[in-house]
Amino acid sequence: MAHFNDEHINLLIVDFLSGEIDTEGLMELEKWIVADIDNRDHFMRMREIWHLTRKDTSASLGGFDCDAAFESFRARCAASPGRTRLRTVKTILGYAAAVAIGFGGGALLLSRGTSLPQQPVGYTEFIAPQGSQSCVNLPDGSYVMLNGGSTLRYPADYGQGARSVALSGEGYFSVAHDTGAHFLVDIGGATVKVYGTTFTISSYPEDSIATVSLISGHLGMKSRTDSIEHHITSGQSLTLDRADGRISETGFTDGNTDWTRGVLSYERYPLSRLVRSLERSYGTTIVIADPALSSLKVSGKFFRETQSLDDILESLAATGRMQFRRTANGITIYSD
Repeated sequence: MAHFNDEHINLLIVDFLSGEIDTEGLMELEKWIVADIDNRDHFMRMREIWHLTRKDTSASLGGFDCDAAFESFRARCAASPGRTRLRTVKTILGYAAAVAIGFGGGALLLSRGTSLPQQPVGYTEFIAPQGSQSCVNLPDGSYVMLNGGSTLRYPADYGQGARSVALSGEGYFSVAHDTGAHFLVDIGGATVKVYGTTFTISSYPEDSIATVSLISGHLGMKSRTDSIEHHITSGQSLTLDRADGRISETGFTDGNTDWTRGVLSYERYPLSRLVRSLERSYGTTIVIADPALSSLKVSGKFFRETQSLDDILESLAATGRMQFRRTANGITIYSD
């Protein structure tokens, strides 16, 4: 993994939050964020401090004062261990902005938040195309990392009494704590209620199950066919069976979160499910020509940064159970 200078990264974060970051800096910041969970957590803490600072100064001054906000921000950072020196912000922050730049076929989507004027309720939607990952910074300071083939949607009045989003696909969430407003995730067939926490959700509509894995904190999940809200704490997972709406507690493994570090982990996956994961990760179409192969159980761990799709397919072929060939429309897997 690449090494980053803490001072330099903190300055990039301040530039982003203050609206001064340029395209080169934004690309570097996104690369740093997706490189490691600790990096994402650090960014989240800095973003939440900034958000709280804006809220404090707006309340106390009857409006937003940039200098006062930065002084409060610097004081909060100094009170938190491990923080480094931050330079003066000279820009006025009385606006909200979203920046999108290309990254691995996807986009970096980070929102600089402030209160928005009243407007008719609409929706904001972020999409991570297949073969990419995207980062979304929500207006309340919560952070979401979307895996390939995923969509996150939330209303324009998000945070005004409620914090509700809808996820189709897979996402890593780091939720800003707010005792006055629960964070709700609609995953189609069930709703996840969060109490300030970090977790992942895998909820692709074509999959028969949806899985919520809790890294830290506390959350609950309730299906639309069940009156009971199921609760878990750190290191536990819940699985929704889409066919009957049943929710059950399942074991938490590193494989549930490995994708956030660029690792593809499969433990006794049916080949059909593994193929869908590879399609999302590498942005291609894969066809299993022999239906008998679809239920074949496969295990393995692969690294996206160093292993190509061909490398993974060669590993599958080495089992002696299958072969593959490239076609005009993608890749075909067939019996050996």
